[in-house]
Amino acid sequence: MSTPRTVTVYNSVGQAKREVTSSADTWNQLQRDLDMAGIPYSQMKSVVGETRNTLESGEAQLPQGNFTLFLLPTKVKSGVSFFETANEDFWEMTEQEKIQAKLAEAISLLQEVSAAVKTTNYGALAPDVRKLAEQADSIKREFNIFD
Repeated sequence: MSTPRTVTVYNSVGQAKREVTSSADTWNQLQRDLDMAGIPYSQMKSVVGETRNTLESGEAQLPQGNFTLFLLPTKVKSGVSFFETANEDFWEMTEQEKIQAKLAEAISLLQEVSAAVKTTNYGALAPDVRKLAEQADSIKREFNIFD
């Protein structure tokens, strides 16, 4: 176990933002800390915000120091993602087109959440909203997605 650090968790289920102190080195170890904090992660994609790495294997190594973890739903109850059910052309797209389309949808959802939070008086969240917007812009640039 490494030195304790803060993991900022953004989750679309339950509380949107939580901070967890963890000494975990692997995804399995962090899952125990998430369980103790009551943060759901089952059936969700886990993405480290700073590196954009997904945590799929239980032995996946976590970054050193404080980091941001995004927990995103992967499937609806029918077993098909929201994007796949809403986009009739999905099954005919190339893998790159699918990735770009899914990222565009995720960015759009992040922007909606960001706009909703900005209209409230949660002054303490403003830096977090700014950080999310910067990460969304960075993802757009990386994958050549333009509004």
